[in-house]
Amino acid sequence: MDMALYDYPAWTVAPETARRWRAGSQRLLTGSPSNPEPGALCRAYSRQGEFIAVLRYDATRARWQPIKVFATNQ
Repeated sequence: MDMALYDYPAWTVAPETARRWRAGSQRLLTGSPSNPEPGALCRAYSRQGEFIAVLRYDATRARWQPIKVFATNQ
């Protein structure tokens, strides 16, 4: 499912973050990927390698926000 997004940087997130996103939280993340452009996109994965979400960088808040979250395969 994520093959079309391979040009975007990838980020591995903690299990709690993945759980909250899948429950509908708009939890923002600070930190990596480094030096993003405003509106930049990246891919988020679980520690097990499962594709979780597409994130967009909000430059006004200096944080990454999930814009599309995928359901778990379980």
